[in-house]
Amino acid sequence: MTTTGDRSPCPACAEPIVSEARLCPHCRMPALFRVQLEMPLADGRARYRVARALASLGKRPIGDLQAALGTPGATLATSLTRAEASRWVEAVAAGGATAGVAWTGSVEPRTGPRVRTIALAAAGAVVALVAGLVLTRGGPDAPAAVAPTAGPRPAAALRPLAHDDAAPLSTRDLAALAVPSTVSLRCHNGVGAGFFVAKDTLLTNEHVLCRDGSAMRVVFSDGREGIGTVHRSDSRLDIAMVKVAGAEGVPLVLGDAGALKVGDRVMLIGSPVGMEFTVHDGMVSNLGRPLRGVAYVQIDAKVNPGNSGGPLLDSRGRVVGIVTLKLSQAEGIALALPINYAFSGRGAMLPYPSPGPDPAPFDALVAQAGWKGTGEAEEPPPLGARAALVGGHIDQYRRIVARVLRASRTVPPFEEVSFKFWSNGREICALKGDVREWKKIDEAREPRLSALAESIAGGLQPYTGEAALRVEACGPGVIRSGVELELDGGDPRSGRIRIN
Repeated sequence: MTTTGDRSPCPACAEPIVSEARLCPHCRMPALFRVQLEMPLADGRARYRVARALASLGKRPIGDLQAALGTPGATLATSLTRAEASRWVEAVAAGGATAGVAWTGSVEPRTGPRVRTIALAAAGAVVALVAGLVLTRGGPDAPAAVAPTAGPRPAAALRPLAHDDAAPLSTRDLAALAVPSTVSLRCHNGVGAGFFVAKDTLLTNEHVLCRDGSAMRVVFSDGREGIGTVHRSDSRLDIAMVKVAGAEGVPLVLGDAGALKVGDRVMLIGSPVGMEFTVHDGMVSNLGRPLRGVAYVQIDAKVNPGNSGGPLLDSRGRVVGIVTLKLSQAEGIALALPINYAFSGRGAMLPYPSPGPDPAPFDALVAQAGWKGTGEAEEPPPLGARAALVGGHIDQYRRIVARVLRASRTVPPFEEVSFKFWSNGREICALKGDVREWKKIDEAREPRLSALAESIAGGLQPYTGEAALRVEACGPGVIRSGVELELDGGDPRSGRIRIN
C-alpha cells in the first residue's frame, strides 16, 4: 500500500485520507475498522499484560479484554480509526498474539467490482484490512431485481454482536454506517421501512406488510429495487421477517434494549410521509412502556407515518429496537419494539446473538409491562384479540369517519388502524387512520351496539373510537356512494359497511 504522508487510501473509494479520519470526505463513507483476535493468548499473565495495555487505549474494561484475549476470533474493538486500529494491533503483537483488522463499511468501491486489500504495518507484521463488496449500483439500464455481490464479504460484518464498548459515533457516522443497510418497503399506497439482519433477510413491522399477502417493493438507498416476500410474521408483537432474494445486504449489528438508560441518545431511519431514508436523532424517554402486554421503548423523536419498521440505533450503531408507533395527538412521543423480542421467547425469529446480552435487564422490562410479551406466559394480553367496525359516516369535511369497537381492561391508548374500500367485490383502495380517543358504550342509548360488543368483548369493557379517513388519497372519484368499508384484520362478526 502506498501512502501520501500520513494518508492512506479510503477503504471505500481509494482516495487518500488521514489515518485519524472517521469519515471519508470524498465518498462520505465511514473509515472505521474492527480488530479481531487471530491467535489467542494461553498464558494468563500474558493476557493480563496485554489487556492492561489495551485498556489504556480507553475502549473496553480490562476484565472484558482479558476474557476476549483467550478466545479465538473474539472482537477486541470496533469503530476504530486506522491510526487507532494500528495501536491496538501493536499492543496485541507486543504480547505475543496476533490480530486482524477489517473495515466495517459496506459499499462497492468506485474503482470497480473487486475486493480491495489494504495493509497496516504493526510490530513488524502486516495485517490485512478487507473491504468486501456489497451492493451493485443500479442505473437507468439496471434491472429491477437485486444483483448479487461481485466478491466475497468480510465474515465479521455478517456476525451480529450484542456487546461493544467502542466510543459513540456522531450522527453523521451513524447515518453513513446504517443507511445502506436500511430499505424502504412499498405496498400499494403504503410505505414503511425495514433493515437487514442477514444478507437476504429484513426485519420490519407486521403492519407494514401488504394486507393481501402480496410481495412488496424493496427500495435500496442507492435507488435499486428488489422484491420482498414474507417469511414470518407475528401480529401480536407487530414484527415480521421479509426475504429479499439476491440482496446481499449488510446486516446491522444487533444490540440490547435492556442495556438502554433513560436519556440515552438514539437514531432512527425511515420513510416519514414517504420521504425515504430520512434520519432523525432522538432520546430514550422511558423504558418498559406497556402497551397490550408488550414492553416498548418510549423515545422522544420526530416519528411520522412511514417510519414504521425502521431501525432504532444506539450511539454505537447497534439496533436496539424497531420503530413501531407514534402518539398522534402529541409531538415527540413514539414507541419502538425492543430488538430483544426478535431473538427471545418461543416465537423468536432470529438466533440468540453470540456472545449474547445478559437477559436479566430485558426480562425486568418485560415484567414491568405486566404480561410476558415473549410468548412464554399464559395470561392473555389486556386488549381484545380483534377490533370491530361498527359504523361509518361522511363528515362536513368530506372525510369518511369510521367507528371502531375495541375491548380492553382499561381505556385503550392511541391506535393506528387500517381499512379497505371495496366496489363490486373488488378492493379499490386501502387507507390508515388514527383512533385518538376511546369512550365507553352507552348501553341505554345504543342497545344494538351493546349486544354486539358483549359478544366480541369476552368479559372486557367495550370502548368505541373514530378514525377520520381522507379519501382524496385514493385518487379523484375513487371513493363514492355505494362503496363498502372494511376494517383490515377486524373481527369478522362486524363485516363491511356500505357508505351512502
